[in-house]
Amino acid sequence: MGSSGINAESGQKKEIRLKKRKAFHEDLLKGRKTARMLYASDKDLDLMRAGISPGFLRQFEEGYKCYIDGAWPHASECFKKALVLNPNDGPTFALLQYMEMHNSVAPPSWKGY
Repeated sequence: MGSSGINAESGQKKEIRLKKRKAFHEDLLKGRKTARMLYASDKDLDLMRAGISPGFLRQFEEGYKCYIDGAWPHASECFKKALVLNPNDGPTFALLQYMEMHNSVAPPSWKGY
């Protein structure tokens, strides 16, 4: 298979992933799925997590669960501990910064996203 065959195959895989994400987003908006389900099942997120320390992942995962559930004070603590282990982690920093903009209190209308 030449390079054009490889590009076509990777393009097809990307198209399939995009369709799955769009369907997931629609299910999320209709309440049939939760944001936590995406975090647990997304193959791209699995690849991104490869090589990250287990301690960091434990702190991030606990913080993310609390974030989704609206328990932002505890989520903030978990994310701060995670940043001690990996100070350059952009997603952790972004979530922490977002919560701090709301004084670490989830809005009353919080649905987990």
